Amino acid sequence: MKSNRLFFYFSLYRRKFVIIFLFQELMIILSLINPYITKLILDRAYPDKNLRLFISYIFSIGFVFLFMGLIRFFLNRITQNLKASIDFKLSNDLFKHLQNLDLNFYQKKSTGQYLYHFNNDIKLYVDFMVEVPIKLITLILNLIFIILIIFKINSKIGIFCLFLFPINYILNNFFKNVLNHTRRQQINILQEINKYICDIFNNFKLIKTFRKEEYEINRFINYLREKIKNQLKNDKIIRLFELLSSSINKILFGSIIFYGGYKISKKEFSLGNLSAIGMYLGQLFSIINQLNDLYKTFTLREIIVSRLEDIFKIKSSLYKANQSEYFIKEGKIEFKNVSFGYNGNLVFNNISFSLTSKRIGIVGKSGSGKTTLLFLILRLYQPEKGEILIDDININKISEDSFKKDVAIALEEPLLFNDTIANNIFYGLEEYRTEDRLLWAAKIAKVDDFASKLKDKYNTNLGQGGIKLSKGQRQRISIARALIKRPRILLLDEATSSLDSDTEKNIIENLKKELKYTNIILVSHRFSAIKEMEEILFLEDKDKIIKGKHKELLENYLPYQKFFYEQRIS
Repeated sequence: MKSNRLFFYFSLYRRKFVIIFLFQELMIILSLINPYITKLILDRAYPDKNLRLFISYIFSIGFVFLFMGLIRFFLNRITQNLKASIDFKLSNDLFKHLQNLDLNFYQKKSTGQYLYHFNNDIKLYVDFMVEVPIKLITLILNLIFIILIIFKINSKIGIFCLFLFPINYILNNFFKNVLNHTRRQQINILQEINKYICDIFNNFKLIKTFRKEEYEINRFINYLREKIKNQLKNDKIIRLFELLSSSINKILFGSIIFYGGYKISKKEFSLGNLSAIGMYLGQLFSIINQLNDLYKTFTLREIIVSRLEDIFKIKSSLYKANQSEYFIKEGKIEFKNVSFGYNGNLVFNNISFSLTSKRIGIVGKSGSGKTTLLFLILRLYQPEKGEILIDDININKISEDSFKKDVAIALEEPLLFNDTIANNIFYGLEEYRTEDRLLWAAKIAKVDDFASKLKDKYNTNLGQGGIKLSKGQRQRISIARALIKRPRILLLDEATSSLDSDTEKNIIENLKKELKYTNIILVSHRFSAIKEMEEILFLEDKDKIIKGKHKELLENYLPYQKFFYEQRIS
């Protein structure tokens, strides 16, 4: 498993890794001392009835245990500190990476899947990175030292011990593929449950209105059954592996002790040697069990690491090279031979047009690409062919900082945070967050009409997704959020669809009056708003876009005429 990111974090925190490794090695050396002291007690102090020597050996054992306890304390502190540092760095890197990906990526995954990455994958990734490499090296070195000591005491027993490794290796390889499959299934099931729970809480109004509580409970039970079934299957494989491994190790341990006892009866072996070998064998089997556990852990963590690595490998399709600062002046928008689609299905095919008016309306049938057009202007999508220009400059060459200050959007679905009205409006602004500016935007968007009547006014908390307000009120906050930074280009994507006609008319009049130098592009199904625009963009087909004034199109262009009357009837 190759991972450049793992090596990056290793190099970033290499000093802490080295300190942990040195402490681990010191623990190995200390753990090897006490069995040898026990051998000396049985071979020297006990046969000679030497009390002073016996007491000195006992004190030595006590000192070793005390010293190991102190080292273990500091080792745990350093390890936890390292884990926290990597967790912080990795979480931040993943969050930044996800923020920089384009909209296409987010449309392919659910909220629950992202939550699973942050709540589960990162922790397992960090545990894998900190624990597995150091523990693996430490256990292998410990294993080598113990085998060498056993060889020194008795070479035949040492050779016998070597048979443990091929047996355990064969067992590990046999179970690896089965474990990999069940654990990958386990991760996918948990991710699906996360995704499902997020969907439920995001759509609980729908569940209540359609009286689908019982249906959703049954769906959740089915998910839980699948999860438990997989867990039991996974546990069954692990227990079978442990049973076989433990049985083989115990048979070998019993055989070695029997052989040692036989040698003692023949006066070819001392009791101290057998005691020391018994203790070293105990450590040896403990190490083998830890290696087996590590191997099982490795199969799970390897899957997690590869999942996160796959996310980091995803690159944004948005062009970000050679960008420079540019502040939009006229706000002229031009599409040159632009093609774009989703999953190979073209929405626009080689379209070209320019928008020079200050007030532009966009109309077209459902699915004609009105929102997609705005998202292309907003640079959320990258054209497959052609280019988009603002003031004769390719939008990809305008820096992100410049672009976000000059272009803003209010969507049909007002996306609000569980925060106050003021903070939701200020979200569109990074600096100059003054009360005057807040009230200016709020009054244009008619937020002040209801916010000023609330008990906490603009400090009123909206609840999850703005649930405490009507959709029309939420849309007004969304418009105010777009207005507050006084953009040069304002995109309104059905942003007034839930407002009554009078409120919509008042907001549009306010926009015309207060944003004289702002280019407003309005998508709306209401022709009462559209016909007030200076210029209309009619999305007739994926390769046919007609531009003109509402009155001219209505009189001279039959498809627009037909569309207008269909909308009027509906």
